[in-house]
Amino acid sequence: MVEYDNGNILLGTNSGLYCYNPKTSEINLLFTELADKICRKMLRDSKGRIWIGTFHHGLYCIENGRLFKCNLKIKHQKSTSTRLIRCLFEDSKGNIWIGIYGGLCSFNPINHNMEFVSDKHIKIKKFTSPSVVTEDKEGRLIVGDDNGLYYYYPDKEKVWVPEIDAPHDERFHHTNNKYNCIYCDSRGMTWFGTHNGLNILEVENNTLRKMKAHSYGISNNIIMCIFEDQNHDIWLSTTNGLNKIVVKKEKGEYHYSINSFNSNDGLMKGEYYPSSGFKAWDGTLYFGGINGFSTFLPENIIYNYCDNYPFFTSLKIFYANITPSTTYNGRQLLNHNLNNTPSIELQHDENYITLEFAGLNYVNPSKTYYKYKLEGIDTQWQEVKSSDGIGKVTYSGLGPGKYVFQVYTANSDHFWGKQNSKLTFIIKEPYWNTIAARLCYVLIIISISTYVIYHINKKNKLKLLKTRQLEQQKQKEELDQMKFRFFTNISHEFRTPLTLIITPLSVIINESENENLKGKLMSIYNNAQKLLALVNQLLDFRKLEVKGEKINLGYGEISDFIYQCCTSFQPIMTEKSISFKIDLPKYPIYMYFDQDKIYKVMNNLLSNAYKFTPEYGEISIQLSEGEENFLFIKISDTGIGISEENLPHIFDRFYQISSKQCENTGSGIGLHLAKEYINLLHGKIEVTSIANRGTTFTICLPTNLHPQEKMAAKEDVQENNENDSSSISPNKPIILLVEDNTEFRNFLKEELNKWYQVIEAKEGLEGEKIAIERDPNLIISDVMMPIMNGIELCKRLKNNIQTSHIPIILLTARISDEDKMTGYEAGADSYLSKPFNFDILLTRIRKLIEQQENRKATFHRSIEVSPSSITITSLDEKLVQKALHCVEENMENPEYSVEKLAADIGMTRMSLYRKLQSITGQTPTEFIRSIRLKRAAQLLQNYQLSIVEITDMVGFNTPRYFTKCFKETFGILPSEYSNAHRKK
Repeated sequence: MVEYDNGNILLGTNSGLYCYNPKTSEINLLFTELADKICRKMLRDSKGRIWIGTFHHGLYCIENGRLFKCNLKIKHQKSTSTRLIRCLFEDSKGNIWIGIYGGLCSFNPINHNMEFVSDKHIKIKKFTSPSVVTEDKEGRLIVGDDNGLYYYYPDKEKVWVPEIDAPHDERFHHTNNKYNCIYCDSRGMTWFGTHNGLNILEVENNTLRKMKAHSYGISNNIIMCIFEDQNHDIWLSTTNGLNKIVVKKEKGEYHYSINSFNSNDGLMKGEYYPSSGFKAWDGTLYFGGINGFSTFLPENIIYNYCDNYPFFTSLKIFYANITPSTTYNGRQLLNHNLNNTPSIELQHDENYITLEFAGLNYVNPSKTYYKYKLEGIDTQWQEVKSSDGIGKVTYSGLGPGKYVFQVYTANSDHFWGKQNSKLTFIIKEPYWNTIAARLCYVLIIISISTYVIYHINKKNKLKLLKTRQLEQQKQKEELDQMKFRFFTNISHEFRTPLTLIITPLSVIINESENENLKGKLMSIYNNAQKLLALVNQLLDFRKLEVKGEKINLGYGEISDFIYQCCTSFQPIMTEKSISFKIDLPKYPIYMYFDQDKIYKVMNNLLSNAYKFTPEYGEISIQLSEGEENFLFIKISDTGIGISEENLPHIFDRFYQISSKQCENTGSGIGLHLAKEYINLLHGKIEVTSIANRGTTFTICLPTNLHPQEKMAAKEDVQENNENDSSSISPNKPIILLVEDNTEFRNFLKEELNKWYQVIEAKEGLEGEKIAIERDPNLIISDVMMPIMNGIELCKRLKNNIQTSHIPIILLTARISDEDKMTGYEAGADSYLSKPFNFDILLTRIRKLIEQQENRKATFHRSIEVSPSSITITSLDEKLVQKALHCVEENMENPEYSVEKLAADIGMTRMSLYRKLQSITGQTPTEFIRSIRLKRAAQLLQNYQLSIVEITDMVGFNTPRYFTKCFKETFGILPSEYSNAHRKK
């Protein structure tokens, strides 16, 4: 901005040069030549010429009402740098200085020549982006650059760079070296506006004062423009407002009073531009920004000189609000209003104090100022600005003593009130530091000495008692271990009969079309499942005792899961006329939890509630979220309850309550199992009960559990099992079924006969003999059998070269990880626990046979044979390697026959025939010919040989027979095969 003719103001914008008439407030475009130019800087020199610096379009001049462009000339510099004008300045001697990208230049307005100052002074070479130039009273040019600051003496041709010439001068140690504006006022003080605060160089005491927004109340740390008005007050613009600074000197020191203004005071909204300001001849100030400009005459501003008095509005001790109507720690601290209370007495631990106060600034509450001091803590007055009119201060850790808090307030125009408010705090000594407390210390020492003597005398008695208790505990543990072994063994014996009940039943139910019969069968099936659940509970109990149980967390909605657990009990509750209420939150609760263990816990507690609640009683389930990431599940009933003497032992293992009202008191395992599961999940389970009135179990579960590591992906047992006859070869694969239980063997045979040809064996020794004779496609064997068990059978078959290729599935009632590892170490290809899902068994059989066929197909497709890719055991791999070696050694011998191959390998012709047929799907003759043809294909690919040469190299008698066999195998003639691969 500069002043134009007739008091008008020229405005440089991003879209040209405009003229503003202060009298009519009209704004018009002045020169159409500048309509699309960014007019960045302007200067009116002492001769009335107006210089206009643009961004990317160089320098223009207005002289005698005419506009012309200056053809700037500069040595050793690209022409583009003269088009980027960063600053313009005329010194007191009429010299014009221009800042461009590259540095500060002197400018000749006659011939438009320019010369870099840095050409004469190498140490300012780095200052390539000057943003502002001004002149102080000594005639020095002060140049502010994006990279720092330096002084230039034009008359002496001398430069002074503070960071080089005075590196230890604290006045020029700034946190930001980017200067937006520099102003020298009438007092001789220099004001530096940077990107990180305001710096004031006080010449008289030769010090630099650094002002930050949070400390002095400036509207922002990015200072854009600085001017002095006719009252010698300083005005500066920032990115979000204007600030007036009143400078006063008292006793040789300068004091600054700052008042900020923003859009609420009638100013332009938005950010102000750097160095975009102007002071008119009549003292009117102009500040330009992104949304226009703000203009005002400082003398016309009406200030608020209201004398405000601060009032205390709130007192808090440790965040507790203190009022005359409230008590704190059982005492009433205030008898009157806070402003009518001269002093407050507090205990030593009531030393965290928060005070709030108001200045009653109704004109502009967002610009209310306070200064306060707590005598005994603060050495100086602390000044703050409130954005909502309320002042707040907190003191913590105050020691015993007397403290006086004083506060003053200033209104929106920073006019301080003459009267302050005071409040005295007296903090008493702690009780443990009084004379009475010290006497107590002596008595305590005497008491401790007496207790130690008494304790030594009692120690031997306690030691003897502890020995007796350990003996009793040992006996109890031995008895428990006997129970564990019994439960585990009997549970394993139950699983095989249960398999004969559950597995055939599931098949019959699926096939039955008689709904009446299906309903009866479902009743049998459900009770068998309940029996299986009891057996599994015993095994789970054993696993817990040996620390083998682990949690398996999954993410899900627990409310719906609890509801599903409860609804399965609804039919039996209705039969007994029990009111069954389920109270769940109306919103979903997602968390990590172990579904299996929560289901078992809920099933156990609901079963107990049902068992001990009489007809027409009530059972309720309530789910709620608590504080600190916990979930609560309450199961309440109106049953017979638990007596006080039994309540502490209710979760002990094998503990049973003798009840006349209910003979079926259980085994003493269920509740102990529930408690252990909840403990595994880092939760708690508690019980409250009143005899003959009811019982309530409360489960507390953490909602912030997370799995420690990603669980291994489980086997997908839901694979498509629609194994219709079209998915099996017309020649049914042979399955050998080895099972000592006649009923179970007959059941499996009947079901498998639909898809496979099944042969049987009653025990392992017979199964081994049949496997060697019949060479089945797959073997299914039980583990526990007389004469030879399934593990031994698996080992022997896998170590026999005649049967090592046959896949084996083991069926067993043993479900522990150790048992599974034993089976797999014996060479089993799959291991299924009884009772099992028949569809899963079918899927496993189909997949193992498919894998065997895929290995055969791999052998046929590939011209390079890898034994490991077509075998499943190391024994088979060694056999194929040996066969390949024998054929390779005799590749050129057309007389090499099956008998010689069998002799070289060490097998009979029939054994070799069955083995190669099982592994590769080929007879020995086809195997030898296949290897010769694969070698021929390799030679055709990699070497330029004739058909006759290749025929001799791979052991064929005539080229004609070789060509015939090659075409049957690969579908094309050898010559075509060779040409096709040579093109590739």
